[in-house]
Amino acid sequence: MVTVFVFERHTAADCPARNEISGKIFGELGMKGQELCKKHGIKFVGAWILHPEHLIIYQYDAPSMDAYIQLEREPLMVKWRLFTDAKFKMGITMEDAMKTLAAAAIVIPAK
Repeated sequence: MVTVFVFERHTAADCPARNEISGKIFGELGMKGQELCKKHGIKFVGAWILHPEHLIIYQYDAPSMDAYIQLEREPLMVKWRLFTDAKFKMGITMEDAMKTLAAAAIVIPAK
């Protein structure tokens, strides 16, 4: 399981609150997004909107990064990406990171 963070930015002109076309697509994504996530085995955790910056931060739990990439290839997601610039970051919990380091036999010196 991986956590995927999406940092998505749009221009003021493309803001779904002001742009009729992007607003329609964003609304459709809001209605069908959970269904698309379920199709790919992904859990939508939440979204945080920084409206004055035209920035939305999404969090998903996915079985793999490949599963998330398949979600991004859905036609509705592709339509929405025409209006946004998105950066994708994969994260793991600190606990999982420590397990990975231990499994790799990497010793972290005590301070």
